[in-house]
Amino acid sequence: MFSTLRNPKLLKIYLIPLFAVLLGTMTQSIAVLYVFELGGSTFEINLISTVRSSMGILLIVPFGILSDRFGRKPMVLYPRLIQFLGVVVYAFATSPNHLLIASIVGGFAGGAFFPVLLTMIGDLSERENIQEVIITFFLF
Repeated sequence: MFSTLRNPKLLKIYLIPLFAVLLGTMTQSIAVLYVFELGGSTFEINLISTVRSSMGILLIVPFGILSDRFGRKPMVLYPRLIQFLGVVVYAFATSPNHLLIASIVGGFAGGAFFPVLLTMIGDLSERENIQEVIITFFLF
């Protein structure tokens, strides 16, 4: 069990969602207090969270198609840069509307994340081990 952790290529892929989830979790947990500090309401907090998730869900299929067309690595790296842009917008926000824009940008990057990484895992793993590889991926 977990023999896929010995594969250095897969281990690098396993670490990508770990850092992205940590960054997203920190951003979302701080955003609640940040919205209140900027004079926002509870509705705006829910709107910011919902927009981020909705953007990610709506863009899963288009980013999967783009990863087939342009390659896996660019479709993992460029959305990370876009997500960083969202974090920068969070840092310099002066109103809850800026946080909403940052959530849209972050959700845009999140839509590219899982489909591309799952296809990379499928490309790098052996057919017999693919179930174990995907389970290990979701543990991280």
